[in-house]
Amino acid sequence: MTEMAEEKEIIETATIQAMGRNKYGNLEEEDLKEALKNQNVTLEKSGRNFKITFKKSSRKYVLNSNGEAESIEEIKPTAIYAKLETDGTLKLRSTPLQGYEEGTKWNSPDILKVVIEEPIAPKTCRSMFSQCINLESIENMNYLHTENVTSMQSMFNKCEKLKSINTSYLDTHSVKEMQYMFDNCYLLEKNRCK
Repeated sequence: MTEMAEEKEIIETATIQAMGRNKYGNLEEEDLKEALKNQNVTLEKSGRNFKITFKKSSRKYVLNSNGEAESIEEIKPTAIYAKLETDGTLKLRSTPLQGYEEGTKWNSPDILKVVIEEPIAPKTCRSMFSQCINLESIENMNYLHTENVTSMQSMFNKCEKLKSINTSYLDTHSVKEMQYMFDNCYLLEKNRCK
């Protein structure tokens, strides 16, 4: 069985289970989330549709509210645009807006917090937040799609004030370089890396 066929089977089984939990036979987000909880996927609700992304592949499946597949999307690398606010918040997005600059490396002691505003898919995460010595938190890690990334070398190197980070969203199946990824992250607690 191919990887795509396995993914489709997982979605079909989860959809049947989720709809069986609802007395009206509708597909609800909480029921679908429960049915997919051990499948290493992310689930997003978008209007009436559900988007299921498998972490080990670059495919996103879009289902309608009846559980029928609407489309399959390959996650392709996106340009990344960033804006550093005066309060030290670095905002990242995949669509350009006025005041945002394109790039994939943000190495500044002025960055206190990172907010990923919408899904981004970088080609590389090498030195992405390296030298952000005052970075304390990163929000919306589920929007960071790393399916196409081959290097995470020094990604968080010298993020000396970062205490925790949810790494469960990082897809590393294509990554070949991870040296120094968390080097000099003195406050990062091992048990808080999810």
